[in-house]
Amino acid sequence: VKSNHLPSPHAYPLASRCHGARNGHRLRRPRVLVCLCWKRALSTMAVVVVAADASQRLRYASYILYFVTLGMLGAACLYSFSPVLVPWHAARMGLEVDHGLASNTEIGCPDTMIVMWALYRVAGYEGLALTIVMYLLLRGPFQRREGWSWWAVLVIASFSQSVTIVVALFVDYRITPWQAPLLALVLSLSALSAVRGEFMAEKPKGQ
Repeated sequence: VKSNHLPSPHAYPLASRCHGARNGHRLRRPRVLVCLCWKRALSTMAVVVVAADASQRLRYASYILYFVTLGMLGAACLYSFSPVLVPWHAARMGLEVDHGLASNTEIGCPDTMIVMWALYRVAGYEGLALTIVMYLLLRGPFQRREGWSWWAVLVIASFSQSVTIVVALFVDYRITPWQAPLLALVLSLSALSAVRGEFMAEKPKGQ
């Protein structure tokens, strides 16, 4: 039996906490753990990539960029196919998870929810398109060290992650996971910087 309402808030504990954060209560975050994870990830990546030779640097940089692409794919699928709003968006709109959030746009949704779902799907499909292009670049021209592919990956990674960060901060930095796109941006820029010389070096004539 279909329903116009989502399950009890107990099924979405994050949404209830987010709603409380919007009303002035600080959302609890393991900030120390987040900082330690950031430090470990960045330091490990720097040591591995910088200490490797040219061919290994490209391989490790590709692994890092594949990881970022996987994160982009997850976010794109969430916005493309999720039947419910993510908890932080629901909280920012002032909606309780068990009141006023229809799980299907075809069942008695108000016009506002129809527009919201349309924006969700557009963002998701655009994210899927960027993810596919990113993957094809990494699998093809990036592995062949074609100079233009370095710039293409840089533009896609920087644009997608920067827009996500700006939107997350605009919604509410206290309840949105803006740290994830920021980490993806730092990893992408670091990986690309490590292999920049291989793409910018002039090739001998005839190659």
